[in-house]
Amino acid sequence: MPWNKGLEGFQAGGENPRWKGDALNLNCKICSKEFRVTQDRIATAKFCSVPCKKVWLNLPEVRLERSVAEKKRITEKIGEFRSALTALDKVIRHSLHYKLWREEVFKRDDYSCVFCGHRGDTLRADHIKQFALILIQNDVKTYDDARRCGELWDMNNVRTLCHSCHVSTSTYGMRVSNYQSNLKET
Repeated sequence: MPWNKGLEGFQAGGENPRWKGDALNLNCKICSKEFRVTQDRIATAKFCSVPCKKVWLNLPEVRLERSVAEKKRITEKIGEFRSALTALDKVIRHSLHYKLWREEVFKRDDYSCVFCGHRGDTLRADHIKQFALILIQNDVKTYDDARRCGELWDMNNVRTLCHSCHVSTSTYGMRVSNYQSNLKET
């Protein structure tokens, strides 16, 4: 029996409809190691391995670029959120500036709850004066307004709390209108 029996009609290389082209050599953006990719992956292949991709994703300039892209994506979907204030809240809280500020708050408080001393991954950066109320009182309408609002980033108006202590605060989950009326009463 011949070795190629049953291969009649077989199309090799560029003749085959599933042909993806010859493999090419590219250099990794992180370690400069050479790796091979098929022509259909040239546009997306940048790294030789998953660890190299993870290093790239954690570079400050890439984090900033991804943060800006996420902010833009959320801003474009403002109409899908229940209110402009909620959308703005999400844009601010997902920004790199907010995340870095939050890390500074946790460092200042030694990564522990200021009420009970709990350390761990359930920590929250809690604004003492309610976050939404600051946005309303300072007429913050855009992300750029938020960046310029000193009260929003005031380190004296924030504390590190664990989830349990955060839930027990008097302002947790309170609507801004309720909070404002409580302020007027005092």
